[in-house]
Amino acid sequence: MTDKHIRKKTPYSPASSRTGASRRSPLFLFLCSILLLCVTVSYFCPDFFGWVFQKSTRLVSHHSHVRRVLISINGKGKDLANGDLVEVFSGDTVTLAEVDTSVLFNRGITAAIPGIQADVGLDVPINIDAMVKDSLNTSADGQGNAYELSFQKDGKIFGFVKIKVNLTSNDWVDHAEGIEGLESKIRCYQLAQKLSPENGEIALRLAEAYQKNDDYRNAIKELEKVIKGNPKNVEIWFKLADLYSKTKDGNGLIRTYRHIVTLDPKNAVIYNNLGYAYAQQGKVNQAEKAYHDALKYAPHDLDIRINLARLYEQAKNYPRAIEQYEKIFKRKPPDKAILYLLIDLYGKKRDTVNLIETYKRLIKLDPNNATLHHNVGCIYKEQKDWEQAVFSLRQAIKHNPKDMETRKALASCYHEMGKGEDAIKEYEKVISKKSDDLDTLHALALLYAKMHDKTSLIKTYERILTVEPHRAEIQNNLALLLAEKKEFLAAIKHLKKALQIAPRDIGYRTNLARVYVEAGDIQRAITEYEAIYQTDPNSHEAREKIPALKLELLKRKHNK
Repeated sequence: MTDKHIRKKTPYSPASSRTGASRRSPLFLFLCSILLLCVTVSYFCPDFFGWVFQKSTRLVSHHSHVRRVLISINGKGKDLANGDLVEVFSGDTVTLAEVDTSVLFNRGITAAIPGIQADVGLDVPINIDAMVKDSLNTSADGQGNAYELSFQKDGKIFGFVKIKVNLTSNDWVDHAEGIEGLESKIRCYQLAQKLSPENGEIALRLAEAYQKNDDYRNAIKELEKVIKGNPKNVEIWFKLADLYSKTKDGNGLIRTYRHIVTLDPKNAVIYNNLGYAYAQQGKVNQAEKAYHDALKYAPHDLDIRINLARLYEQAKNYPRAIEQYEKIFKRKPPDKAILYLLIDLYGKKRDTVNLIETYKRLIKLDPNNATLHHNVGCIYKEQKDWEQAVFSLRQAIKHNPKDMETRKALASCYHEMGKGEDAIKEYEKVISKKSDDLDTLHALALLYAKMHDKTSLIKTYERILTVEPHRAEIQNNLALLLAEKKEFLAAIKHLKKALQIAPRDIGYRTNLARVYVEAGDIQRAITEYEAIYQTDPNSHEAREKIPALKLELLKRKHNK
């Protein structure tokens, strides 16, 4: 509040007079003097005059009140009675034009809008912007608030009118633009949309806010509203497709792409995307048609052709897939990735001839790639084309001499070719780098056995047993070799280990009994044969050896 007062605007009315002084009566002159005195006192001593007037009118009225308020809105007056409401909007120019109260000349009356404008004078603009801002922050329903323009006398409110600020969708949109938080921004757009539900621009802004907030499903709903009002807007359809892709909504994506091609029927990219969407759903025929439509408008686009080839591969239509990849390679010969794809397809098709030829094409582009030479060598090895296999495998070793798998494959080829010495050399190189490679050790054992190299075979069996001590058959085989060399104690030790591993094996026990016989330990030989007989009473050797060995034992005792 300030000490400014609202005063009535009163028109000037000159006092009427009669002509001729001679005609004025003394009573008339007295009344004129009283009137002049009242006017003079009211002008020079308004507070005193007001107090007198208030006292004089107490018998008539005990309270001040508002009779009429004139509000100017954009230059047009609006008459209001006490408590009435007037509606305004953002951007309106609003002033208090006139106030009529029961107070003489409105002496001591002030006007204010609490929380908005502390002093409202006549013809002074009311701060509508402040009301709008406050409504944007406090309105519960988003439609605006009503504010009281109150009139006070001696600090007491004796009347008011209401100014209702009606918020518009534009108010909420403008407010949203100045907000950083996505949740608050979304709320503003939602309230704006509530006021203008058919406004596509608001729906678009709300969709963008939802998308930034990773709320893709609500973003889709808003974009669909935009599309409903403007179905030919291709840009919005593209945004919708992007959202369907992010939500993995295949049906929505397909529906969107199909609509886009009606608006842009020669867009190869959209046909390609449509084909991919169909392919993701396993709809091969629809995907194939879409890809062919895309190639019709972009016949040299390799990405489209690759997608078509992958579609055929997905459908296990390997010949058609190969056909497409071969077309791609002709247009882009240095692309090794295409050749790798062709290798995979020729392998699935079991087309060995083209598989090898494709490897050779790849080797021309990458001649130092040991893996490629290794793979070709293995294909030749499967075909038992030993010469070609050896050539390719040696090339692989040349470029990667540390590859032990290739050496093993090469040794195997040498073995099959009857080149035992060459095979052993390669296997020994593998063992020198990887002493616990059982496959190689067993392959060596087989080679030494074929070559009757018993000394090397014994060493190889001993190597195997350091890695696999529980291999009963190796314990047995090693024992027999040692027995041939008359190393009976060592042979007996290994045969006992074999029986520990496989105690019910009659073959191992028979070999142990025989070694005891050769070693001259008749009693232990008899014990082993008796154990064999108990397990297998039909054992011809046990039934024959037991009495013979017992007789031999008696002879030895008799000779002593």
